[in-house]
Amino acid sequence: MVWGTSRKSGLLEIFTRRRSIAPSEKCSTSLRDRVRDEWHEAKGDLGSHIDIAHKKILLMSKAIENLQAALERAMAGRPKVGGFPYLAETLRRAGVTRNIWVLPGCQSLYLSGDGPVLMQGTPLVSGTVDVPPFDREALIVALRTDQAGKSTFPEFLAASWRAGVVRYEVDFKARAVAYYGCHGEEYIEEYPAVEI
Repeated sequence: MVWGTSRKSGLLEIFTRRRSIAPSEKCSTSLRDRVRDEWHEAKGDLGSHIDIAHKKILLMSKAIENLQAALERAMAGRPKVGGFPYLAETLRRAGVTRNIWVLPGCQSLYLSGDGPVLMQGTPLVSGTVDVPPFDREALIVALRTDQAGKSTFPEFLAASWRAGVVRYEVDFKARAVAYYGCHGEEYIEEYPAVEI
């Protein structure tokens, strides 16, 4: 066994020692072939648990690839003014059903039939901070500024945070975005259907 003293420990080491293969080993056998061989060898000891884990890994890879391709398509053809509905429709057609953003951490969770994908953006704050009170009017100003193409996406996120938004959820089927404050405050806005 190349990566461990037993089949079970070998499987664990596949995922933890990927970068420790000597350059000569990389040339003689691809990492994918080595992982596949170890996977099948260890599978005999761990049975159906490996099948379930393997399927989840494949689903996540497909989910990430599908999401990244959809985001690239959307950004390539998205108009500067009123671009969000175009982005949303591209994601909806790619099978994404919901997108949940958490502020100020800038974590974005995409839910789709291929599996959930989490993207970690650059947080808006660091350390311990007070949460701004929910300000519906300030949020609407941030939305209209963004919709007019007068702000970048990071500027929109920062303005939403300053307006007291701690989370927002995009429902691609309902074509609506719900913005939430930390005390349960809520503002919902629908967006138009577009042809892409």
